[in-house]
Amino acid sequence: MANVKVHLREIIKYVLLLGLGIQVVLGAIGLALWLRNAESVGTIVRAVACMVVCGGIGYIFLRLWNREGSRCLYIWGTLGTLAMPNVLHTCLSADKHSGVLVLFCFILIGVLWLKERYSSGKMQLSVFLITLLAVLGVCGLSGEQASLATQMVSRFCYPQLNGDILNIPEDLLDEVGYLETREAVRVADGIETILYPSLLERYKDKDIANSVCYELATYGLLNYTKSNVTNMIWDVAGYNFPLLVSTLQLQGLGYDAVTGHNYGTLTKHMGEYTFFYWGYSVVFYCMASVLSILTAILYGIDYREADIRILLLLEAAVLCLVLQGAGLFDYKNLAFVQFLWMGYVLRCLKKTENKDE
Repeated sequence: MANVKVHLREIIKYVLLLGLGIQVVLGAIGLALWLRNAESVGTIVRAVACMVVCGGIGYIFLRLWNREGSRCLYIWGTLGTLAMPNVLHTCLSADKHSGVLVLFCFILIGVLWLKERYSSGKMQLSVFLITLLAVLGVCGLSGEQASLATQMVSRFCYPQLNGDILNIPEDLLDEVGYLETREAVRVADGIETILYPSLLERYKDKDIANSVCYELATYGLLNYTKSNVTNMIWDVAGYNFPLLVSTLQLQGLGYDAVTGHNYGTLTKHMGEYTFFYWGYSVVFYCMASVLSILTAILYGIDYREADIRILLLLEAAVLCLVLQGAGLFDYKNLAFVQFLWMGYVLRCLKKTENKDE
Protein backbone atom coordinates (compact mmCIF):
# COMPACT_ATOMS: atom_id res chain seq x y z
CA MET A 1 0.00 0.00 0.00
CA ALA A 2 2.87 2.35 0.81
CA ASN A 3 4.41 1.73 -2.62
CA VAL A 4 1.08 2.45 -4.30
CA LYS A 5 0.86 5.79 -2.50
CA VAL A 6 4.42 6.63 -3.51
CA HIS A 7 3.78 5.85 -7.18
CA LEU A 8 0.48 7.69 -7.09
CA ARG A 9 2.24 10.69 -5.59
CA GLU A 10 4.70 10.74 -8.49
CA ILE A 11 1.93 10.38 -11.07
CA ILE A 12 -0.02 13.28 -9.57
CA LYS A 13 3.10 15.43 -9.44
CA TYR A 14 4.13 14.98 -13.06
CA VAL A 15 0.59 15.15 -14.43
CA LEU A 16 0.05 18.49 -12.68
CA LEU A 17 3.42 19.85 -13.80
CA LEU A 18 2.87 18.73 -17.39
CA GLY A 19 -0.65 20.12 -17.47
CA LEU A 20 0.55 23.40 -16.01
CA GLY A 21 3.34 23.60 -18.59
CA ILE A 22 0.92 23.08 -21.47
CA GLN A 23 -1.36 25.76 -20.00
CA VAL A 24 1.53 28.24 -19.89
CA VAL A 25 2.41 27.52 -23.53
CA LEU A 26 -1.20 27.89 -24.69
CA GLY A 27 -1.56 31.11 -22.72
CA ALA A 28 1.60 32.49 -24.33
CA ILE A 29 0.20 31.72 -27.79
CA GLY A 30 -3.07 33.40 -26.84
CA LEU A 31 -1.16 36.44 -25.59
CA ALA A 32 0.77 36.66 -28.86
CA LEU A 33 -2.43 36.45 -30.92
CA TRP A 34 -4.12 39.11 -28.78
CA LEU A 35 -1.20 41.52 -29.08
CA ARG A 36 -0.90 40.88 -32.83
CA ASN A 37 -4.50 42.02 -33.29
CA ALA A 38 -4.21 44.97 -30.90
CA GLU A 39 -5.62 48.24 -32.14
CA SER A 40 -2.59 50.40 -31.34
CA VAL A 41 0.85 50.47 -29.75
CA GLY A 42 -0.66 52.14 -26.68
CA THR A 43 -3.04 49.22 -26.25
CA ILE A 44 -0.11 46.80 -26.37
CA VAL A 45 1.86 48.80 -23.79
CA ARG A 46 -1.12 48.94 -21.39
CA ALA A 47 -1.81 45.24 -21.79
CA VAL A 48 1.80 44.19 -21.20
CA ALA A 49 2.14 46.57 -18.23
CA CYS A 50 -1.04 45.17 -16.71
CA MET A 51 0.24 41.61 -17.19
CA VAL A 52 3.50 42.46 -15.43
CA VAL A 53 1.77 44.18 -12.50
CA CYS A 54 -0.84 41.43 -12.04
CA GLY A 55 1.85 38.76 -12.33
CA GLY A 56 4.09 40.45 -9.76
CA ILE A 57 1.31 40.94 -7.23
CA GLY A 58 0.01 37.43 -7.85
CA TYR A 59 3.48 35.96 -7.31
CA ILE A 60 3.80 37.73 -3.95
CA PHE A 61 0.38 36.45 -2.92
CA LEU A 62 1.22 32.85 -3.85
CA ARG A 63 4.47 32.98 -1.86
CA LEU A 64 2.75 34.37 1.23
CA TRP A 65 -0.16 31.96 0.81
CA ASN A 66 2.09 28.89 0.83
CA ARG A 67 5.20 30.18 2.65
CA GLU A 68 7.22 27.17 1.53
CA GLY A 69 8.42 25.63 -1.69
CA SER A 70 10.83 26.63 -4.40
CA ARG A 71 10.81 30.00 -6.14
CA CYS A 72 10.50 28.26 -9.51
CA LEU A 73 7.26 26.62 -8.37
CA TYR A 74 5.73 30.01 -7.53
CA ILE A 75 6.90 31.51 -10.82
CA TRP A 76 5.45 28.56 -12.71
CA GLY A 77 2.18 28.84 -10.77
CA THR A 78 1.95 32.57 -11.46
CA LEU A 79 2.51 32.06 -15.18
CA GLY A 80 -0.04 29.24 -15.19
CA THR A 81 -2.63 31.48 -13.52
CA LEU A 82 -2.01 34.34 -15.93
CA ALA A 83 -2.39 31.83 -18.77
CA MET A 84 -5.96 30.93 -17.78
CA PRO A 85 -8.43 32.57 -20.22
CA ASN A 86 -10.41 34.52 -17.62
CA VAL A 87 -7.28 35.98 -15.96
CA LEU A 88 -5.52 36.64 -19.28
CA HIS A 89 -8.60 38.45 -20.56
CA THR A 90 -8.81 40.50 -17.36
CA CYS A 91 -5.19 41.60 -17.67
CA LEU A 92 -5.18 42.28 -21.41
CA SER A 93 -8.39 44.30 -21.31
CA ALA A 94 -6.48 46.79 -19.09
CA ASP A 95 -9.68 48.28 -17.65
CA LYS A 96 -11.25 48.62 -14.21
CA HIS A 97 -11.41 44.81 -13.84
CA SER A 98 -7.61 44.65 -13.98
CA GLY A 99 -7.39 47.26 -11.25
CA VAL A 100 -9.82 45.29 -9.09
CA LEU A 101 -7.69 42.16 -9.56
CA VAL A 102 -4.59 44.01 -8.37
CA LEU A 103 -6.42 45.60 -5.42
CA PHE A 104 -7.84 42.28 -4.29
CA CYS A 105 -4.38 40.72 -4.34
CA PHE A 106 -2.97 43.67 -2.40
CA ILE A 107 -5.68 43.42 0.25
CA LEU A 108 -5.30 39.69 0.75
CA ILE A 109 -1.52 39.98 0.84
CA GLY A 110 -2.12 42.43 3.67
CA VAL A 111 -4.30 39.88 5.46
CA LEU A 112 -1.56 37.26 5.28
CA TRP A 113 1.16 39.69 6.38
CA LEU A 114 -0.84 41.11 9.29
CA LYS A 115 -1.72 37.59 10.39
CA GLU A 116 1.99 36.91 10.79
CA ARG A 117 2.73 40.30 12.40
CA TYR A 118 -0.04 40.41 14.99
CA SER A 119 -1.01 37.37 17.01
CA SER A 120 -3.50 38.74 19.57
CA GLY A 121 -7.14 37.79 19.01
CA LYS A 122 -8.52 41.35 19.27
CA MET A 123 -5.94 42.73 16.87
CA GLN A 124 -6.65 39.97 14.34
CA LEU A 125 -10.39 40.63 14.57
CA SER A 126 -9.88 44.37 14.02
CA VAL A 127 -7.63 43.72 11.03
CA PHE A 128 -10.16 41.31 9.59
CA LEU A 129 -13.07 43.75 9.93
CA ILE A 130 -11.08 46.59 8.36
CA THR A 131 -10.04 44.30 5.53
CA LEU A 132 -13.64 43.18 5.05
CA LEU A 133 -14.70 46.80 4.56
CA ALA A 134 -11.86 47.27 2.08
CA VAL A 135 -12.89 44.19 0.12
CA LEU A 136 -16.51 45.35 -0.01
CA GLY A 137 -15.34 48.75 -1.22
CA VAL A 138 -13.21 47.22 -3.96
CA CYS A 139 -16.12 44.98 -4.88
CA GLY A 140 -18.24 48.08 -5.35
CA LEU A 141 -15.69 49.37 -7.87
CA SER A 142 -16.07 46.21 -9.95
CA GLY A 143 -19.77 46.79 -10.68
CA GLU A 144 -21.79 49.58 -12.13
CA GLN A 145 -22.71 52.21 -9.57
CA ALA A 146 -26.48 51.84 -9.89
CA SER A 147 -28.91 52.85 -7.16
CA LEU A 148 -29.98 50.24 -4.64
CA ALA A 149 -33.54 50.41 -5.97
CA THR A 150 -32.53 49.53 -9.53
CA GLN A 151 -30.24 46.78 -8.28
CA MET A 152 -33.11 45.19 -6.38
CA VAL A 153 -35.45 45.36 -9.39
CA SER A 154 -32.75 43.84 -11.58
CA ARG A 155 -32.02 41.09 -9.07
CA PHE A 156 -35.63 40.04 -8.47
CA CYS A 157 -37.38 40.84 -11.76
CA TYR A 158 -34.88 40.04 -14.52
CA PRO A 159 -35.34 38.04 -16.69
CA GLN A 160 -38.61 36.69 -15.29
CA LEU A 161 -40.68 39.73 -16.27
CA ASN A 162 -39.71 39.31 -19.91
CA GLY A 163 -42.89 37.80 -21.35
CA ASP A 164 -44.78 38.00 -18.05
CA ILE A 165 -45.40 41.75 -17.78
CA LEU A 166 -49.18 41.50 -18.17
CA ASN A 167 -49.40 39.54 -14.91
CA ILE A 168 -48.19 42.59 -12.96
CA PRO A 169 -51.08 44.18 -11.00
CA GLU A 170 -52.68 46.90 -13.08
CA ASP A 171 -52.04 49.72 -10.59
CA LEU A 172 -48.33 48.83 -10.33
CA LEU A 173 -48.05 48.47 -14.10
CA ASP A 174 -49.52 51.95 -14.50
CA GLU A 175 -46.92 53.32 -12.09
CA VAL A 176 -43.90 51.80 -13.85
CA GLY A 177 -45.24 52.12 -17.41
CA TYR A 178 -45.92 49.13 -19.65
CA LEU A 179 -43.81 50.14 -22.66
CA GLU A 180 -40.82 51.21 -20.59
CA THR A 181 -40.88 48.02 -18.49
CA ARG A 182 -41.24 45.83 -21.57
CA GLU A 183 -38.16 47.38 -23.15
CA ALA A 184 -36.16 47.41 -19.90
CA VAL A 185 -36.49 43.71 -19.10
CA ARG A 186 -35.18 42.64 -22.51
CA VAL A 187 -31.56 43.37 -21.52
CA ALA A 188 -29.65 42.88 -18.26
CA ASP A 189 -28.91 46.58 -17.71
CA GLY A 190 -32.28 47.79 -18.95
CA ILE A 191 -33.64 48.55 -15.46
CA GLU A 192 -30.88 51.11 -14.90
CA THR A 193 -30.60 52.51 -18.42
CA ILE A 194 -34.25 52.50 -19.53
CA LEU A 195 -36.77 52.03 -16.73
CA TYR A 196 -35.20 54.18 -13.99
CA PRO A 197 -34.55 57.22 -16.22
CA SER A 198 -38.15 57.03 -17.45
CA LEU A 199 -39.42 57.00 -13.86
CA LEU A 200 -37.29 60.03 -13.00
CA GLU A 201 -38.63 61.85 -16.04
CA ARG A 202 -42.22 60.98 -15.19
CA TYR A 203 -42.23 61.74 -11.45
CA LYS A 204 -39.50 64.43 -11.30
CA ASP A 205 -38.64 63.05 -7.86
CA LYS A 206 -35.92 60.54 -7.05
CA ASP A 207 -37.63 59.31 -3.88
CA ILE A 208 -40.85 58.51 -5.71
CA ALA A 209 -38.92 56.74 -8.50
CA ASN A 210 -37.08 54.66 -5.92
CA SER A 211 -40.33 53.85 -4.13
CA VAL A 212 -41.89 52.56 -7.36
CA CYS A 213 -38.77 50.45 -8.00
CA TYR A 214 -38.98 48.92 -4.54
CA GLU A 215 -42.64 48.04 -5.16
CA LEU A 216 -41.71 46.31 -8.41
CA ALA A 217 -38.77 44.54 -6.71
CA THR A 218 -41.09 43.30 -3.94
CA TYR A 219 -43.48 41.96 -6.56
CA GLY A 220 -40.64 40.10 -8.27
CA LEU A 221 -39.28 38.74 -4.99
CA LEU A 222 -42.66 37.36 -3.92
CA ASN A 223 -43.75 35.96 -7.28
CA TYR A 224 -40.49 34.60 -8.71
CA THR A 225 -38.88 33.26 -5.55
CA LYS A 226 -37.79 29.92 -7.01
CA SER A 227 -36.32 31.50 -10.15
CA ASN A 228 -34.51 34.15 -8.11
CA VAL A 229 -32.93 31.57 -5.82
CA THR A 230 -31.86 29.46 -8.80
CA ASN A 231 -30.31 32.43 -10.62
CA MET A 232 -28.50 33.62 -7.50
CA ILE A 233 -27.04 30.14 -7.02
CA TRP A 234 -25.80 30.27 -10.62
CA ASP A 235 -24.12 33.62 -9.95
CA VAL A 236 -22.53 32.47 -6.67
CA ALA A 237 -21.22 29.35 -8.41
CA GLY A 238 -19.97 31.48 -11.29
CA TYR A 239 -17.79 33.71 -9.14
CA ASN A 240 -16.41 30.72 -7.22
CA PHE A 241 -15.87 28.48 -10.27
CA PRO A 242 -15.71 30.94 -13.19
CA LEU A 243 -14.33 28.67 -15.92
CA LEU A 244 -16.77 25.83 -15.26
CA VAL A 245 -19.88 27.99 -15.02
CA SER A 246 -18.87 30.14 -17.99
CA THR A 247 -18.47 26.99 -20.08
CA LEU A 248 -21.94 25.80 -19.06
CA GLN A 249 -23.36 29.20 -19.98
CA LEU A 250 -21.72 29.04 -23.39
CA GLN A 251 -23.53 25.73 -23.85
CA GLY A 252 -26.88 27.37 -23.14
CA LEU A 253 -27.30 26.50 -19.45
CA GLY A 254 -27.92 28.98 -16.66
CA TYR A 255 -29.32 32.34 -17.73
CA ASP A 256 -28.18 35.62 -19.27
CA ALA A 257 -24.69 36.85 -18.36
CA VAL A 258 -21.75 38.77 -19.82
CA THR A 259 -20.01 35.48 -20.68
CA GLY A 260 -21.07 35.43 -24.32
CA HIS A 261 -19.75 38.95 -24.86
CA ASN A 262 -16.45 38.10 -23.17
CA TYR A 263 -16.01 34.93 -25.23
CA GLY A 264 -16.78 36.92 -28.36
CA THR A 265 -14.03 39.39 -27.44
CA LEU A 266 -11.54 36.54 -27.04
CA THR A 267 -12.61 35.15 -30.41
CA LYS A 268 -12.20 38.57 -32.02
CA HIS A 269 -8.56 38.75 -30.85
CA MET A 270 -7.60 35.06 -31.02
CA GLY A 271 -9.82 33.66 -33.77
CA GLU A 272 -10.59 29.93 -33.89
CA TYR A 273 -7.71 29.29 -31.47
CA THR A 274 -10.06 30.44 -28.67
CA PHE A 275 -12.10 27.21 -28.85
CA PHE A 276 -9.07 24.96 -28.28
CA TYR A 277 -7.47 27.30 -25.74
CA TRP A 278 -10.64 27.62 -23.67
CA GLY A 279 -11.40 23.91 -23.91
CA TYR A 280 -7.97 22.82 -22.67
CA SER A 281 -8.08 25.34 -19.82
CA VAL A 282 -11.38 23.91 -18.59
CA VAL A 283 -10.03 20.35 -18.80
CA PHE A 284 -6.86 21.34 -16.92
CA TYR A 285 -8.91 23.20 -14.31
CA CYS A 286 -11.07 20.12 -13.65
CA MET A 287 -8.13 17.71 -13.72
CA ALA A 288 -5.99 19.81 -11.36
CA SER A 289 -8.93 20.27 -8.98
CA VAL A 290 -9.61 16.53 -8.82
CA LEU A 291 -5.92 15.66 -8.34
CA SER A 292 -5.55 18.31 -5.63
CA ILE A 293 -8.56 16.94 -3.76
CA LEU A 294 -7.15 13.42 -4.12
CA THR A 295 -3.79 14.59 -2.76
CA ALA A 296 -5.47 16.24 0.21
CA ILE A 297 -7.39 13.04 0.98
CA LEU A 298 -4.43 10.68 0.64
CA TYR A 299 -1.60 12.74 2.09
CA GLY A 300 -3.30 15.48 4.07
CA ILE A 301 -3.09 19.22 3.54
CA ASP A 302 -2.53 21.65 6.38
CA TYR A 303 -5.15 24.38 6.50
CA ARG A 304 -4.50 27.60 8.35
CA GLU A 305 -6.62 30.25 10.02
CA ALA A 306 -5.75 32.71 7.25
CA ASP A 307 -7.31 30.29 4.73
CA ILE A 308 -10.70 30.59 6.37
CA ARG A 309 -10.50 34.37 6.66
CA ILE A 310 -9.59 34.87 3.02
CA LEU A 311 -12.36 32.52 1.94
CA LEU A 312 -14.82 34.52 4.05
CA LEU A 313 -13.63 37.74 2.41
CA LEU A 314 -14.04 36.13 -0.99
CA GLU A 315 -17.61 35.04 -0.24
CA ALA A 316 -18.45 38.53 1.05
CA ALA A 317 -17.27 39.96 -2.26
CA VAL A 318 -19.25 37.32 -4.17
CA LEU A 319 -22.42 38.22 -2.25
CA CYS A 320 -22.02 41.91 -3.08
CA LEU A 321 -21.52 41.16 -6.77
CA VAL A 322 -24.56 38.87 -6.82
CA LEU A 323 -26.78 41.53 -5.23
CA GLN A 324 -25.75 44.15 -7.81
CA GLY A 325 -28.27 42.69 -10.23
CA ALA A 326 -29.23 39.70 -12.34
CA GLY A 327 -27.67 38.78 -15.67
CA LEU A 328 -24.47 40.67 -14.86
CA PHE A 329 -22.14 37.78 -14.01
CA ASP A 330 -18.73 38.63 -15.46
CA TYR A 331 -15.73 36.35 -14.84
CA LYS A 332 -13.46 39.40 -15.02
CA ASN A 333 -15.03 40.88 -11.87
CA LEU A 334 -13.38 38.38 -9.53
CA ALA A 335 -10.45 36.95 -11.47
CA PHE A 336 -8.51 36.78 -8.20
CA VAL A 337 -10.25 33.51 -7.38
CA GLN A 338 -7.99 31.85 -9.96
CA PHE A 339 -4.89 32.82 -7.94
CA LEU A 340 -6.53 31.39 -4.85
CA TRP A 341 -7.23 28.15 -6.71
CA MET A 342 -3.62 28.00 -7.93
CA GLY A 343 -2.46 28.46 -4.33
CA TYR A 344 -4.16 25.20 -3.37
CA VAL A 345 -2.78 23.43 -6.44
CA LEU A 346 0.76 24.54 -5.55
CA ARG A 347 0.24 23.43 -1.97
CA CYS A 348 -0.69 19.98 -3.25
CA LEU A 349 2.29 19.97 -5.61
CA LYS A 350 4.52 20.75 -2.65
CA LYS A 351 2.98 17.81 -0.82
CA THR A 352 3.88 15.46 -3.67
CA GLU A 353 7.52 16.52 -3.33
CA ASN A 354 7.65 15.43 0.32
CA LYS A 355 9.52 12.14 0.19
CA ASP A 356 9.33 11.51 3.93
CA GLU A 357 5.66 10.52 3.93
